[in-house]
Amino acid sequence: MRDAVLALLFATASVGMPVPASANEVGPVIADASGAGYVTSSRCRTCHPGHYYSWQQSYHRTMTQRATTAALAPDLEGVVLALSGSAYRFDRDGDRWFVTIERPDRKPQRRRLELTTGSHHRQWLWFETGRGRALAALPFIYLIAEGRFVPRDAAFMHPPQRTWPTSHLDGKWGVGCINCHTTAPRAASSRAGERRAETGEATAAELGIACEACHGPAADHVRQYRNPGTRYSQHLGGEVSSSIVDPSELTARQSSAVCGQCHSLVAAAAVGEFQPGGTLEDHYDRSSLEDEIDQRARWSDGRVRMGGREYDAISNTGCFRSGEMSCLSCHAMHRGDDDLRPFSVWASDQLRPQNDSDLACLQCHEMSDVRAHTHHAKGSLGSACNDCHMPHTSYALLKAIRNHQVAPPSVAETVEAGRPNACNLCHLDRSLGWTAEHLEAWYGVEAPELDPDEQRVAAGALWALRGDAGKRVLLAWHMGWEPARRTSGTDWLPFYLALLLDDPYPAVRYVAWRSLRSLPGYDDLAFDYVAEREHRASVSMQVFERWQATSAPMPKRPAVLLNAGGVPINEDLARLSAERDARVVEWLE
Repeated sequence: MRDAVLALLFATASVGMPVPASANEVGPVIADASGAGYVTSSRCRTCHPGHYYSWQQSYHRTMTQRATTAALAPDLEGVVLALSGSAYRFDRDGDRWFVTIERPDRKPQRRRLELTTGSHHRQWLWFETGRGRALAALPFIYLIAEGRFVPRDAAFMHPPQRTWPTSHLDGKWGVGCINCHTTAPRAASSRAGERRAETGEATAAELGIACEACHGPAADHVRQYRNPGTRYSQHLGGEVSSSIVDPSELTARQSSAVCGQCHSLVAAAAVGEFQPGGTLEDHYDRSSLEDEIDQRARWSDGRVRMGGREYDAISNTGCFRSGEMSCLSCHAMHRGDDDLRPFSVWASDQLRPQNDSDLACLQCHEMSDVRAHTHHAKGSLGSACNDCHMPHTSYALLKAIRNHQVAPPSVAETVEAGRPNACNLCHLDRSLGWTAEHLEAWYGVEAPELDPDEQRVAAGALWALRGDAGKRVLLAWHMGWEPARRTSGTDWLPFYLALLLDDPYPAVRYVAWRSLRSLPGYDDLAFDYVAEREHRASVSMQVFERWQATSAPMPKRPAVLLNAGGVPINEDLARLSAERDARVVEWLE
């Protein structure tokens, strides 16, 4: 107690008014934002050390960083990357890194690396262009878990024919990425006669998602609490200041809007400058979103299918519209004192303690008889609230993500919108007809009209063979999901994962490979998902041969189109493969 009071009384120097950034600090992107009332997170640290420390451990802080050695996920020493006839060589001068771009049609260009985007799944590197604050991107993404660079196309849900421009997304940072990867961003604005992407005059108060992104500009708050007596009075329970925003004290819609300023589609349609405490409807024009954006981010019935757009999903949920559900009902932006998990565990999803379980729903919904509601035993896989009402039908970052539009499973929606339902994402070896029968018997949900294959063939087999790339990538992920494996069995999975290793879409191949490696007997599988077709087909055949050598005890499983001993039912497999949905899938990530 004594130490806390002393800190409050004497920590005056570090909570003074903001000082304009020096010339060295005002490089590309960063600018002095004190005129707009921002002071940066360094001013918050002394009075709020616990909150500052937990924020330091979060991935929000490191979402954008200066490209120093400490911030770089890859070790660039001696690295040379090649793509489409161009080479990218890295070197350093002290703590700063440079890339030399060698193209066959022009002189080599040496550019300083300025920023990194991404911190725990992948990292994207941005370099100077020589035009003010405009930045360009390397045509590679670094996958942190794999410890390797891959071409940008291979890191996103993009069609195989998709090619990036040779301009390295020149200027993209200042008109797009900056809006959700910095604090108090000001995107580049157009000048007469110039394209928006070429102006490069984008600025922000701080890199990453810092304190003032959620609490609003803090200059007035800092000024008010320069007086030690005021801080001490507040510490003893004085009147709460209105000079700063506390999202936990806002309405459900207002607090969710703090997250939604980035975690939404409407963030792409700004018509004003949002600050915490407001609502998105006051600053974003939903009607201005292009149909193309909706098509790349939603299922055909309008439900969001992309990770990072959770606000759009939750805002269409009855619990949000008619109740008090908000993002903070499940998530915590700072790890609480009662949360004993390591910061690394908390930071993964920033969930409140035990909110990855049924407790997240039971804090509002009473459930006296679990079996009567779920028709599964209490504590079993089929009784989990999240798995039934928030299945993994969104996608981003080479993985499936829980859909935040809370709703019951529906076979009709699977047929009409193409979105897999929760039941068949667990029971991969069961048909849509089987699920429809159970939903009708248990809950009175009228079974939709299904074709003969949907009646008898397992949904997992159908999605692998005739589904579009969106269904295939979700299927590949669920084949590595433990609840689905325990429910559906694993004896048939290597056969279908072997097929998906040779999928036209890089994202599908990667997810299939990751799921396959987690199966016993395939953890040593050497596979390069961005290699040429010859390599992919060869490894796919190796997997098939290994699986056949170990599948002799396998019983007949007609639903997954396999006879006893793992003998494929080739006629059905060939017919369904010929019916594959070849529509172009390019999701907005």
